[in-house]
Amino acid sequence: NIVFFGETGAGKSSTINLIVGSTAAGVSNDTNACTLDSTCYETTIGGAPFKLWDTRGLGEGFIISLFKGRRSSEVELKKFLRKRHEKGEIDLLVYCVRGSRARNALMKGYKSFCVITRQLAAPVVIVVTNLEREPNMDDWWKRNESSFRERGMEFDGHACVTTLRGHRHL
Repeated sequence: NIVFFGETGAGKSSTINLIVGSTAAGVSNDTNACTLDSTCYETTIGGAPFKLWDTRGLGEGFIISLFKGRRSSEVELKKFLRKRHEKGEIDLLVYCVRGSRARNALMKGYKSFCVITRQLAAPVVIVVTNLEREPNMDDWWKRNESSFRERGMEFDGHACVTTLRGHRHL
C-alpha cells in the first residue's frame, strides 16, 4: 500500500500513471483538480501486487469547503491516513512536489503528514516532479537536498522525475 500525496498539480496522478504504465489515473493541465477522492490503483511490479493510492491535492480546502460543502483536503487526508494506519495499510508514503515550488508550502505538508507517518507507520519518500528542463534530473536533488535538511525535512529516499510521455530523460 503506497499512498501518494502533495499539493494540487504536484504530479501525484501522473507519477502513478508512470509507475502503472498507462493512463489509469486522470490528469489535466486545467486549474480544476482531477482527483476529488482517494482512489486505489492496483498494479503488479516484478510479480508483486501493489496498491497505489492517489489522494486529493492539498491546498484545495477553502474553496471546495466554501462552495461545494466538502471538508478541506488536509482534513480528508488525515482521516484517510488514520483509517489506513488502523488497518495496517500504509507501507510507504510518497510526498510529490513540483521542483519549482516554494519551500514554505512544502514544509507545511511535511509537518502535517510526513513526521507522524515516519514515526508511527511507514517510511516517507519524496518525488520531485516537473523537472523537464533539467539535463540530469538528479542534479536538482544534489543542489537542493541541503535546503530540505536545514528545515528538518528528512526522507527515506527520493526520486527526481518527469512524467511527460516520450521525454528524453524518462
